[in-house]
Amino acid sequence: MRIIIVGAGPIGCYVGQLLKKRGIKPLLIEEHKEIGRPVHCAGVVGAEVFKEAAIDLPWKNFTKNKIDGAEIFYQKESFCLKRKSVAYVIDRELFDKKLGSGLDIVYETKFLGLEKNNSGYVIETDKGDFHANVIIGADGAMSRVRDAAGLNNGVRYFSGAQFRVSTTIKNEHFVKVHVKNPFFSWVVPE
Repeated sequence: MRIIIVGAGPIGCYVGQLLKKRGIKPLLIEEHKEIGRPVHCAGVVGAEVFKEAAIDLPWKNFTKNKIDGAEIFYQKESFCLKRKSVAYVIDRELFDKKLGSGLDIVYETKFLGLEKNNSGYVIETDKGDFHANVIIGADGAMSRVRDAAGLNNGVRYFSGAQFRVSTTIKNEHFVKVHVKNPFFSWVVPE
C-alpha cells in the first residue's frame, strides 16, 4: 500500500513516524525547502502531549519554558488561571526537524490537486504526479488537500501574524491573552 502525506509539519511527520513504526513507509510531500521553517506556531504544547505521544522523543531537548497558567485580559477586566506545568513552550524548529528524521520526504514540491482513479489517487504537484492508495492531508489550516477533496464545508478562518520580540515579562511562566472581539492576541514567553 502506498501512502502519501501532504505536509511535513508536526502532524504529517507524527503520522509518518506512527506508520513507520508499523512497517509502512509513507512518502511526505513538503512545499518548503526544509522542515521547521518557516515557524508557523508559538510552540505552546499542552502537558498531556508529552505523556500521551505514541512515539518516543526526548521532549526535554525541545523545551524552552514551562507554563503555569494564563493571564486573561478582556476590556478593562483581567483574571488569572493557574495550574502548575499545564503546558510547555517548545522550540518548534528543532522539534519539527527531529520528528521528521528518518522519513522519506520530497521537498520544495507544491501540492496542486488530486484525482481519484480505480487504484487510488493521482496527486498532482509542481514537480509531477505521484500515485497513492491513500492520501493524508496534513498541510495546515488552509489545507489544499481538504479543498481538493471537496471537504471544505464553508470553513472560514482569520489570518494571523506572529512576531518574536525581546522584552522583559513580569511573570515568565504565564501566557498573556488579550481578547478583543472578534480577535485575540497572546504573548508567549520563551
